[in-house]
Amino acid sequence: MARLSEEYGIDLPLKVVFETPVLADLACVIETNYEAYQQSGQSQDLIIADTTIHKKPMHSTQQRLWFMEKFNGSSRAYQLNSAFTIEGHLDRSVLRRALEKLALRQHSLRTIFGDDDGELYQEVVSNVDLPLYFHSTSHAQEITLEERLYAATQEPFALSQKPSWRINVYDNQSNVGQKPQSTVQLCMHHIIGDAWSLNIMMQELHALYCQEINLQSAPAPLTKLPFQFGDFSAWWQSTQAQQQLEKDSQYWQQQLSGESPVLSLPTDFPRPKQQGFEGQRLRFTLSESLVSQLQSTSLKQGVTAFTPLLSAWQLLLSRYSNQSDVRVGIPVANRHHAHTSHLMGYFASTQVMRSPLVALDTVSEYWHKSSQTLLDAQEHQNLPFEQLVDILKVPRSTTHSPLFQTLFNLIQLPTTKDNGFAGMPSRRLTMEDNTAITDLSLIHI
Repeated sequence: MARLSEEYGIDLPLKVVFETPVLADLACVIETNYEAYQQSGQSQDLIIADTTIHKKPMHSTQQRLWFMEKFNGSSRAYQLNSAFTIEGHLDRSVLRRALEKLALRQHSLRTIFGDDDGELYQEVVSNVDLPLYFHSTSHAQEITLEERLYAATQEPFALSQKPSWRINVYDNQSNVGQKPQSTVQLCMHHIIGDAWSLNIMMQELHALYCQEINLQSAPAPLTKLPFQFGDFSAWWQSTQAQQQLEKDSQYWQQQLSGESPVLSLPTDFPRPKQQGFEGQRLRFTLSESLVSQLQSTSLKQGVTAFTPLLSAWQLLLSRYSNQSDVRVGIPVANRHHAHTSHLMGYFASTQVMRSPLVALDTVSEYWHKSSQTLLDAQEHQNLPFEQLVDILKVPRSTTHSPLFQTLFNLIQLPTTKDNGFAGMPSRRLTMEDNTAITDLSLIHI
């Protein structure tokens, strides 16, 4: 969606994409309605980069995290972590130069946060000491690499003093005759980026590293960023942006009207008076035959695999909780605006899916109702979750999160082959952080 807006200056409704799954048919629809889509695209308020203002307002997503950090202290639940191992020689000086260029390009990496008499702001600092740290490890040491990685995820960030990210590089002291090996770990606070941003940082760091060593197979040069996340945050206060938020607000007030029930699962212990964020992850694999059946059945019903998976999750929770109205949080990237696909920042939000179970509905009917609810929600995804909570006047509680207590997500991994890092073989590592921001989450990958 963002690419169409960037390349052709059109605003294509998301439902058109789902209603026209064949690419050739979608091209015909765009061609037929091009003028209308172009007028809609031109009516969008442009986001302009402003380098004259040093302090810009925090986005509402950032404000929520700022208050949580201020009153509840630092929490591991709002940190992002990623790590990968490289088989080969990783040049420290080249990595530092690449990271310096990346910090100049992505202003979120040089952003600090503060409170000026009640006005929450974000400020991009000119000079920053890169939080890049090198460590030497060996098999003879008592502390394992896994323990080092885990310990690094426990270190808090000082949001008002230093950039809210760091990179640790662990060089394995290999035996004579063995290839050197390094593990690169990135830790980032959610206030400066989301999971999408994490991938952007790793991809662009790789691209800049390749360019520094003049690698022939280096990725294409990075394109210039028209604006930064601080500009995007300031744009939200514009008249046109507020008008769009008002339209979305009306939809969500109608969709989530009435009492907001708290998910009541038969747990072993009662809820604590203060919500904690400790948790564990259980991984399991669906059989190929089951996945194949899911895909074919979804295709026959004219829905994506997301719909039956979400429906099954809601039905299961309804059975265990004995509640017919189970509300589920759905993470959304919220990057449909032009020129946001390559920009680091906390764009992501969470939508609340409400699809009450009706006993007389067939499975097909329930799927199609849920599919339409998902499409409608995507058309109104601009309203940040934090503002939605305020608009609905949901009573705050220290025992659970507002509006929903369970998350669902379907993550589509890239199908392209991983070519390693700067020509060297590499592999992603599984990070265990043992945190949970809701009672229960189901994530399909």
